[in-house]
Amino acid sequence: MNNYLQPKEYLPHDEPMVLIDEVLHVDEHTALTKCIVDDEHVLKPFIEKDGVPSFITLELLAQSVGIWSGYFSIKKGQKKCPLGMVIGGRDYNNKAEFFKKGSVLEIEVVMIMHDDTIGSFEGSIKENGQIVCTGRVNVVKVSENQFTQLFKR
Repeated sequence: MNNYLQPKEYLPHDEPMVLIDEVLHVDEHTALTKCIVDDEHVLKPFIEKDGVPSFITLELLAQSVGIWSGYFSIKKGQKKCPLGMVIGGRDYNNKAEFFKKGSVLEIEVVMIMHDDTIGSFEGSIKENGQIVCTGRVNVVKVSENQFTQLFKR
């Protein structure tokens, strides 16, 4: 057991779109999270015959960044986690088509650059201890008003 809240407490998502089971570590530059591919954990709705399609990797990286951001927002006394959006990715390399049922995924994101609005994080995903995905995710923090305006169109 660790001293972190449940992932949904750090994210502006509702279930079933919270794809992270556990927060393992957060510090000034890094977040380490975990999810398990089985019928008992958050990825259950996404399991297909061969496992969970690996196209969710970008979202796993993004939610780990969101957990990093939400952790520090809560630490600063903010009651609501900030909204964020992926604005791009670079050097994305994914070795797996599916994450097999029973797999443990560890997601690590390391901050490259961050200000109050934009951030860039280097990420990796390990499946059962082996790196299967790497890449960079770029994110932007948006206000609720900006978010509402964007989706009015």
